Amino acid sequence: MAERDRVSKITDAVGVILYVAGILCMCVICSRLFTDDIWYDEVFSLGFIRYGYADIASLTAMDVHPPLYYMYLKTVTAIGMALVGESHIIVLAKLASALPWLGLLVVSVTYIRRKWGLSVSGIFLFFVTAMPQICGFYGEIRMYSFALLLVSINVLLAVRILSDGDNALIWILFLLSGIMTAYTQYYACIAIIGTYIAIFTDSLIYKNERNRTIIRNLIISAILSVIAYLPWLPVLRAQMGNISGKYWIQPLTIRSLAGCIKFLILPATDMTGLAYICAVAGVISIALIVTLYVIYCSRESIRELICLMCPILIVIISGFILSAAGTPIFIYRYMIPAAGGLWLAVAICAMKAGEGYKEKHTDRTVISLFPILLMIPLIIIGLVNVRGFYGEERWKEIHIDDAMETLHGLDDAAVIVANFDHVASIMGYYLPDNTVLLYDDSCDQLITRMNDRCGNMATDEDIDKLLRDGKKVYFFGSFSSRDEITDKWGRAGIGSELMGEIFIERYWINIYSLSVDDEQNT
Repeated sequence: MAERDRVSKITDAVGVILYVAGILCMCVICSRLFTDDIWYDEVFSLGFIRYGYADIASLTAMDVHPPLYYMYLKTVTAIGMALVGESHIIVLAKLASALPWLGLLVVSVTYIRRKWGLSVSGIFLFFVTAMPQICGFYGEIRMYSFALLLVSINVLLAVRILSDGDNALIWILFLLSGIMTAYTQYYACIAIIGTYIAIFTDSLIYKNERNRTIIRNLIISAILSVIAYLPWLPVLRAQMGNISGKYWIQPLTIRSLAGCIKFLILPATDMTGLAYICAVAGVISIALIVTLYVIYCSRESIRELICLMCPILIVIISGFILSAAGTPIFIYRYMIPAAGGLWLAVAICAMKAGEGYKEKHTDRTVISLFPILLMIPLIIIGLVNVRGFYGEERWKEIHIDDAMETLHGLDDAAVIVANFDHVASIMGYYLPDNTVLLYDDSCDQLITRMNDRCGNMATDEDIDKLLRDGKKVYFFGSFSSRDEITDKWGRAGIGSELMGEIFIERYWINIYSLSVDDEQNT
C-alpha cells in the first residue's frame, strides 16, 4: 500500500510540474503577441471586424468560413479598443486568439482533473499549450484556437454521454457546443460529426440499458443541429461556388498521411536533425503508450479513447474523401480544432496504462511508472517547440520593426505594385492611404470589397501611364519572378532602382522605385 501511495504521489507531482510548465509556456507565447506582423489570412480577419455584425454575416458569403469567429473577434477587439485605443488593434486581435487557452485551462483544472486525475489534466494542459503547431495558433488572428476550445469541450461532453446518457444538461451543452463549432469553421464541424459517429457507434457495439435513450437523444440533437444550420445553408452553397475552380490546395496522396503526423509531432526548431529525432521518438512513444493502454485498461476506458480520437480521424478521412472526389480543400492546419481530443487521449493512455498495470500486478507497482517515462520524448518535443517558436517570433519582431520604419517612410500618394497577392493584400492593410495594385492579376474579391484601394490589376501599360502622369510608383517584388519582371520593364523603358529589402511575417519583399525612361521609348 505504501508503494502504491508513493507511485500516486509521483504521478500527481508530474501533473503539477506539467501544469506549471504549460502555464510558463503560455507566458512565453503571450510575450510574442505584442507585434504588428500579420500574414495574408489575417488580413481577412482584421477586415471583417471593421463591419457591423449583420455585415459580417453577409460578407462571409464571399469568404470560406462561417461568421461566428469573426463576431467573437469583433467583440473582443471592441472591448479592447475601448480600453487601450484603436492603435493596438493587431495586438488585441492576437490576444483574442490567446483567450481560448484560458477556457482550456479551466476545463483542465475542473472537469478533466475530477474525471481523470491531476496527472492527466496537467499533461493535457501542457500538450494543448506547447505541442507543435498548436502554440502558434494562440497568436494567429484566425479561428483555430477558438475552434480548438469548442471541439475540446464537445468531445469531453461526448465522453460524459457514454456513461451518463440521461443527463439533460449534458445533452444541451453538447448540442450548443456543436452548433457553435459548425458556425466557426467547417472542418471543426466535421470534427463534431466525428463525436456523433463515436457516440452512435459506441451505442451499437456496447449494449446497455441506456443505449435506447442515448440514440434517441443523439438523433434529436442531430435534427436540432440541422435546423439551427438551415439559415446558413444558402451562404454555404455560395461559398462552395466561390471556391470552385480557383482553390489552390493540392490533392492529397498517401504521402499526405505522413504529412499529417509530421504536422502534429515535428517541433519548430532550426536544428533539423534534432527535430526529426524528437518526432520519431515521439511517434514510437505514442505507439507504445497506446499499446500498453489497450493491454492493461478496461473496455470502458478503451471506449473513451475511441471517442476522443474519432474527431481528428474523421477530419483526416473526410479530407482524403473530398480530395478523391476532386475537391481538395483540406490542409494540415484543419486538424488543429480536433487536436485537443488527440492529446487528451495520449495523456489518458500514459497515466491510465500505469494504473491498469498496478491493478493487475499489485506486487510490482513501481513498474507502473514506465508509461510516464515514455512521455519524456513528448515533453521534450513540447519544450523544443516552444523554444523554437520563441526564437522564430523574436526574429520576426526584429524584422517587422525595420519593415514598419521603411513603410512609414513611403509617400502616402505613392502607388504600390506587387507581384504576389499576399503581399498586395497585407500592404493594403498596412498602407490604407496608398493605392496598392497586383501585377497582371487581381486580389481575392473580398480583399477589394474590404479595401477599394487595394487589389486591382495593373498591366505594363497601366504602370507606364502612372509614371508618365507623374505618380510615384514602387514595385514590391517577391520570388525570383521579380527579376524577370524588372528585366522586362527595363526593355520596355521602365527603370527599377532597388531601394532595399524587408521581411514581414513570412514574406521577403524587394522594394524598387520605378521610373520611366523617355529616351528608350522614343
